[in-house]
Amino acid sequence: MALMTAQERDDKLIELHGMVSVLVSRDRDHHSTLYGNGQPGLVSCVAQLVTTQQQCPARARADRDDRMFYIAAISVVISVAAVALGIAGVIG
Repeated sequence: MALMTAQERDDKLIELHGMVSVLVSRDRDHHSTLYGNGQPGLVSCVAQLVTTQQQCPARARADRDDRMFYIAAISVVISVAAVALGIAGVIG
């Protein structure tokens, strides 16, 4: 295993320093985008959208309508089964 020369080590350190500088810059950009840097960022916008969606009156009505639909569908299935059993009892 060969050891690095001082020049090779310095070249690697310079290369790594350049990579770290790019990553730090990218991290700052992402932090600003996500948290807003004094303005509403992506995180707060998403939180506001979720809150608005959860509090939407139409959404609550739709959930109630869905439940009523399922209850009605189950009632129809039970009624059809009862009629079929009744017909089978009359015929049999």
